[in-house]
Amino acid sequence: MPIREGILQATDRVAEQLIRDILATHGKLSVQPATLKATDDLYQVGLSSLATVNVMLEIENRAGVVIPDEALTRATFQTITSLTALLQHLGDQGGA
Repeated sequence: MPIREGILQATDRVAEQLIRDILATHGKLSVQPATLKATDDLYQVGLSSLATVNVMLEIENRAGVVIPDEALTRATFQTITSLTALLQHLGDQGGA
């Protein structure tokens, strides 16, 4: 199974881990993503607008999806839960 299909069909746990991994390398947070609750506010722990763009690009790259313009909101990138939901939604929609 190609990585894109595997990620898009991933369980919430796998999708959440992918988001945590991306945040660890691209989020420039003041804490390790592994220590955060899924509902913690990422902006409160250092996520900046530039880091948000980097996180978005890495999600698109690793998951093989395009995040639609209407999803490019602060709320989408505010928590690990919201990012995981976005990834799952894109999987349900076939990737875009």
